[in-house]
Amino acid sequence: MDSTVRSLEATVARAQNETSRALDESRRAANRVGRNNLMDMWIGKTEQEFVRTWGPPDRVENGADGSRTLYLHRGEHVQGLNAYGHVVSDVNNRCDITVLTMDGYVRDYAMQGATCAQHLR
Repeated sequence: MDSTVRSLEATVARAQNETSRALDESRRAANRVGRNNLMDMWIGKTEQEFVRTWGPPDRVENGADGSRTLYLHRGEHVQGLNAYGHVVSDVNNRCDITVLTMDGYVRDYAMQGATCAQHLR
């Protein structure tokens, strides 16, 4: 009976790992738009290396699974308003970068904004 329970527990653990990997790959595939070869080079590097080069993130969220999500905002979004408060010019020089780390290593990223190519390192 004990060996059957251990076997079932091992099978469940393998299934959870495979499901986690498939879900992770699905998330990565969903973020393929806006991918960049220079940012792809950060995948596998340490979070410390990333922060040393990019500077401290604007915000960090710690996940229940031990992951950390770093949020960086570069550039600015400037709106010119007239005397009546109406927008007369809209200049978006902003790039929002989200970096997912797990166990201290960069696992994935997403970028959004008009000037992200200018902010790459």
